[in-house]
Amino acid sequence: MPRIRRIKHVNPDDSTVKISVIGTDNPDIYDDVTIGRNVCIYTPCEIQEGCVVENNTIIYEHTKIKLNTKIGRETIIGKHVHIGDDVEIGNNVVIRDDTTLECNVTIKDNVTINKDSIIRENSMIT
Repeated sequence: MPRIRRIKHVNPDDSTVKISVIGTDNPDIYDDVTIGRNVCIYTPCEIQEGCVVENNTIIYEHTKIKLNTKIGRETIIGKHVHIGDDVEIGNNVVIRDDTTLECNVTIKDNVTINKDSIIRENSMIT
């Protein structure tokens, strides 16, 4: 059984909220995580406290999303991605496999981060 705890939805009154969990392992979704409509999470995956994942986003396997990170709408997070604390990712962003975003990074809308990238702490990508 997946370890999913107290997920808040972006619009809890909307009956169309659908979260797909794909894979044989359990996702580890911590307390106080907000997930929008039509989000797809491949497992294994970890999403820590205070994170927000907005509508129509895909998170691929072996990804770790740390505290208080916000991921915008229609964003794709590749495999083996590590996202540090307090990261803000805009809408329509693609983060390719094996990428690291350190703490306090901001990625603006419509950006693609290539495979094997490392974005250092306190950076802004536009």
